[in-house]
Amino acid sequence: MKRIPIFLLFLIISCTPGRDEVIQDIDQRLQFYIQDQNGQDLLIPGDSLGYAGSINLFDLNADRVNVPISGITYKLDSTSMHHYMEYIGGATRILADSIDEGKKIYFSDYLMTMKKNMQAAVADSDTVHIVYQWTPALFQVSQVEVNKKTVFTKNSDSQNKIILVK
Repeated sequence: MKRIPIFLLFLIISCTPGRDEVIQDIDQRLQFYIQDQNGQDLLIPGDSLGYAGSINLFDLNADRVNVPISGITYKLDSTSMHHYMEYIGGATRILADSIDEGKKIYFSDYLMTMKKNMQAAVADSDTVHIVYQWTPALFQVSQVEVNKKTVFTKNSDSQNKIILVK
């Protein structure tokens, strides 16, 4: 009969969730679709009139000025017709309200700078404000503002899809 080493047994026991533990769902992915006024996709790779690959995010709540946020990715939606930029996280989250022990509100702010064809002279900048709700069972985006205008409010299980017109 083989014997299990003590450290392996301890590792197995310590990684086993308890019966009372709640597994928290996390819903924080944001999909930014950027279009012109005619509905044309401005995130097509290689398009000199678009912003693909030339979007930078800067954390407005960081300890220092101009702290870049990494981790944005460019993707194609399920119809393979529209490109979007996906933001998962990275900006500093500030606790705004924790009066109720079972519910907390956080927010993040960042500056989104978009350059057409990587030209510094042609740039758009937007301020993004994200509000998150936390409960023991769920952490999710609840609202997004761009330039102080609400562009997204969470309802049920919908995707966190935001369309910006440039």
